[in-house]
Amino acid sequence: MFKKDPVSGVAISLATALGDDPFYRSLVVDDEDDAGTRLAVLARYFEQSIREGRDIGQVRQADDDGCAVWITSRDTERVRAAREKKLAALGRLLGPVGFANYRSMTANMERQLPPLIAESAWYLSIMGVARARQGQGLGGRLLASTLAEADSHGVMCYLETFNPRSVPFYARLGFATAKEAVEPLTRAGYQVMVRAAR
Repeated sequence: MFKKDPVSGVAISLATALGDDPFYRSLVVDDEDDAGTRLAVLARYFEQSIREGRDIGQVRQADDDGCAVWITSRDTERVRAAREKKLAALGRLLGPVGFANYRSMTANMERQLPPLIAESAWYLSIMGVARARQGQGLGGRLLASTLAEADSHGVMCYLETFNPRSVPFYARLGFATAKEAVEPLTRAGYQVMVRAAR
């Protein structure tokens, strides 16, 4: 069963670094009064997302200090199967409200994607660095090889961020804001950022 799987150190680092993000906070509302349980559930969420990235994309990891999870596969059947597997796991992991929030938020955000994003685009699903390692260039190093590969294939990349402080970081890597939106469940603003192949 999913909950008995060991949780990697990097998943814990992601949960600690990204736990205040409105999207991720909304996944653990069922455990609102227990900080330890919230962290554990969120770490397991990230572990499942890393598994998804390994199935249908790429995962770049710096030991337990940071991780970038990309969805790069354009094999629709494989992507569908990986998404169903993740949904089944999240249905067991998240509480009923958190799981409903996940379904609602991802559907809302998908509807907000600008039409300029090509179907072949690579999606940066998760990017996080442990708090103690932030500001040391690790994030850029985690993204560099996949961005170089996207450039060599002539592929567009995109991401969504709720954190306005991350916008300049992504801009330095060639991403530009394509759309600003508000996620209706959380009422939090976020940006869709796009990077054309260089």
